[in-house]
Amino acid sequence: MQNEVFIKSHGHGNIGNSIMKLSYFTEGLNWDAEYHLVINDDDKATLKGDYQMVNNTDKSFLSTEIFLVASENKTIQKHSSRRMMKTISVEASNFEVNTPEAVNLEDMEIYKIPHKMSLEKESHLSAPLFSKQQIVIEKFYSANHSPTFYSKGGRNNDSKNLNPTNLYLKLKTADKLKMHIPKGRLNIYENKDGLDMLIAEKQIPKTSKGNDIQLFLKASQDILHKFTSIDINENSKGNFVTIEAEFKNLKNKQTQVDWNEQFSRKIEIISSSVDFNIESAFKVSAVIELEPNEERKETITLFTPKKG
Repeated sequence: MQNEVFIKSHGHGNIGNSIMKLSYFTEGLNWDAEYHLVINDDDKATLKGDYQMVNNTDKSFLSTEIFLVASENKTIQKHSSRRMMKTISVEASNFEVNTPEAVNLEDMEIYKIPHKMSLEKESHLSAPLFSKQQIVIEKFYSANHSPTFYSKGGRNNDSKNLNPTNLYLKLKTADKLKMHIPKGRLNIYENKDGLDMLIAEKQIPKTSKGNDIQLFLKASQDILHKFTSIDINENSKGNFVTIEAEFKNLKNKQTQVDWNEQFSRKIEIISSSVDFNIESAFKVSAVIELEPNEERKETITLFTPKKG
């Protein structure tokens, strides 16, 4: 009798029939989210979301209301293809109508499948989380550096060679998707001559409603960079360092690079060859515009006061 569910309830009711609604958590029902991004050109893409739900138990759930709770979701375990061929019951065979509806709770990821369905034991369901959306994408490059203030002997090469620069994607989903986006796997494709070629697989974190999805794509050889500490000095007030940044654009079009300087202690800008934004007391950043095949150098002098 250990596999049976017993419910003890208390209350008051009028004479007649009453309806009792029961909700509960159970182990063995797992679900996961998967996304497909097809990049059509430099600033346009399509995005589609799916979810997969697996009943790993030896029990069937008949005509049941199901809520997907993202904060509790676990990675679906892989099973043999024969076992995974088992699907849900006929009443829920139209997968399009299984697209869940977001439950309007503050910053919570709960989605209700809009109609009752039956999940047979050891069954698997794949259905849309949201339909295909045309979105705008932005590609941006970021070069990050931590200045060194403590070095003797003059010139200090932080990097001897030009290095690839990190390429990020921003998916402009804030206005398109009116829901929290559960964490999940993102498959990234690029359309080449009419074929969608898989170029990357990434895990994306939970993204709250109203925010764009951002992710690191790769270290790109299209934009190269190098940082060199060309002058380090110290006086009674603190330490100074002058940093030379070298950028090279190997693309045949104009490109931007975000140059970020970040330190564990407070830093101040003494001088710079380009305009920097003060992100915080510990971080400053500048946007570097690079023409096609351009190579350029810029400098910044930073100061950090001595402790005490």
